[in-house]
Amino acid sequence: MEDGLSNCDILLPFSSCEKFNGMIDGTVTPIPSKGFQHIKFLLKCFVPLTDLLTKYMRASEEDLADPVFFDKSTTLMLYTIAVAIAQIGNQDQIGKFSAHLIPDGDISVCIKDGPGAIIRVEDHHMLTLKKPAATYRAIMEFRDMKLARALFDGKINAVACIGTGDIRMGGMISMVDNVNRILDRVALYLA
Repeated sequence: MEDGLSNCDILLPFSSCEKFNGMIDGTVTPIPSKGFQHIKFLLKCFVPLTDLLTKYMRASEEDLADPVFFDKSTTLMLYTIAVAIAQIGNQDQIGKFSAHLIPDGDISVCIKDGPGAIIRVEDHHMLTLKKPAATYRAIMEFRDMKLARALFDGKINAVACIGTGDIRMGGMISMVDNVNRILDRVALYLA
C-alpha cells in the first residue's frame, strides 16, 4: 500500500465519506473507474475481509481470551493507531498544527518485546512504517501487550501509566508530546 493513485490496480471513487463507510459496512457497492477485472474481488472477497477485520478490531471478550487472537488483534490496533496518527497529522486541521511543531526524525511507538511502528516526520509530513525502529529520535513504549490493549480499549489512564512507568517515553519529549496531541484526535475518526 502506498499514497497516491498512479500505481493502483483498482480505483474506487466515492462521492462522500458516508458512501465509503457504506462500502465497509457492505451496504454500498462501489463502481470502479479503473480495474473492472477486479470486480469479483469486491463482490466475493472484500466484504468478508472487512468482516474479519471488524472481528479483530472490535474484538469480543471471548475472542480476546485466545492468546494468539489477543496478540494479533492488539498488533493490528497498534498499527492502525500509528497510521491514523500520520494521516491525522497530514490531513486534519488540528493535527496539522501539532505536526507542524514536530521536528524531523523518527518516533518509535512500540510494545516492549513486541510489535512496533515508526512515525517518520520530514518537513512536517508524517509517514508510518509498520516495523520496529532500530534508531529513533523519540520513543513511546508500552510495558507489554496487556497494558497496550487496556490503553487502546480506554480501560486505563495513559497519564497514570506514564507516572507508574508502564509507558516509557524518551528522547526528544516534545515530539512525543505533539504525537500525543494528534493521538487524542484518533478516537474521533476510529470510534
